[in-house]
Amino acid sequence: MRKASIPVLGFVLGCLAIAAALLAAIPATPALAQPSPVPQDCVCSPGVNLATSGTPVVIRHCQCGILSCAVVVSSGQLQCLR
Repeated sequence: MRKASIPVLGFVLGCLAIAAALLAAIPATPALAQPSPVPQDCVCSPGVNLATSGTPVVIRHCQCGILSCAVVVSSGQLQCLR
């Protein structure tokens, strides 16, 4: 059983060496920044107060172009999804 695994290991290591050589031969290209979708118009809900007492925690749902966002009004935190 061990004799059969040595050629297989050699084959796998050879394939890895070829793959590494091919990857090293490819010229590196800089990553291109993808522009984020720029919202044209935003429509927001009046907001929901999630606080049980004390300082209000108001969250609004906004639709900005193709983005659907949740905004925490007091902190300005924003989370969007497409």
